[in-house]
Amino acid sequence: MKILYDHDIFYIQKVGGVSKYFLEIFSIIKKFHEVKIVAPIYINEYLKNYKSKNILKFLNIKKKYKYTNTFFRFLNKIIFKFFLNIYKPNIIHLTYFNKKLEFKKRCKIVITVYDLIHEIFQKKYFFKYPSNFKKEYIINADHIICISKNTKKDLLNFYNVDEKKISVIPLAYNKSKKFIKINDSFLNNPYLLFVGERKKYKNFINLIIAYSNSKKLMSNYKIVCFGGGPLDNLEKKLLKKCNINLLNIKCISGSNEELNYAYMKAKAYICTSLYEGFGMTILEAMNMNCPILSSNAGSLREVGGDAVEYFDPNNSQDIKRKIEKIVYSQKNINSQIKKYPAILEKFSWELTAKKTISVYEKLYN
Repeated sequence: MKILYDHDIFYIQKVGGVSKYFLEIFSIIKKFHEVKIVAPIYINEYLKNYKSKNILKFLNIKKKYKYTNTFFRFLNKIIFKFFLNIYKPNIIHLTYFNKKLEFKKRCKIVITVYDLIHEIFQKKYFFKYPSNFKKEYIINADHIICISKNTKKDLLNFYNVDEKKISVIPLAYNKSKKFIKINDSFLNNPYLLFVGERKKYKNFINLIIAYSNSKKLMSNYKIVCFGGGPLDNLEKKLLKKCNINLLNIKCISGSNEELNYAYMKAKAYICTSLYEGFGMTILEAMNMNCPILSSNAGSLREVGGDAVEYFDPNNSQDIKRKIEKIVYSQKNINSQIKKYPAILEKFSWELTAKKTISVYEKLYN
């Protein structure tokens, strides 16, 4: 059985869960089947550092430049189609919804639906409505993988799709506990950790409001934001409005090993998202024995189970109360951490890959 992954996510995403997902399952599936990734021109850091004779890659660019983007996309498309004609795969697993389906009749098509964020929050955040390509993929795919039960539910709600061609296959996490110390004295302070993008549905604003409403938290804890870039002007204005000293917030970025260090040193990891298709950061935090407070929205309960303290992400007072409940009680912290092994045991890239192979084999046979 020949399996092919395309270039789209590796050209779109510099780092992130989706590109990590494909490389993780690729690294396992290639032990059992003939599988290749064709990503001629790419921006992805994970792919840059991954060496394999089964990956076709030529040029790593540091960023997408204004006048070269269309040209690079065109080159990727041409090279992919050329390789497709030579390799003649049995299955193509498309990594994103970024081009017209031009090879439907040549082989079986598998897609992964990660979330329905743009559909759900189109009006609230003025998201551009998902392209017709996504709808075309969903209608024409031979099989659809959803990364959580919640994502499957949302998919069936927004699209007219046969439930029989949907499988729920959860993502996993990097089990490595290896860490690299972040040489920043700010992390010597007790701090609350926020990971990833902060804008729109990520709901960082409500964490700031909750923090500002607690004299205890402001006196005892700083906030570290890992990833997501520096504070923008709107965030700075909000901090000023909430009477929060800018010196209480630190934005940093780094490798997976540095993120592990940030989890390990944090008093608590806080996920305020209004929606997540999965919630990989919850598993990452568990892996480093970091206390967790999470929104009760989307699939986050599905991932965190009974080992996480949940709050209403739209209620800053609830967020404040729940943070204080955990960070000021070692008993509550210990109770959480004790439950982590049983949760983590349910998620592994080996299991994700095994279930994905099962999908491929059913289509092939």
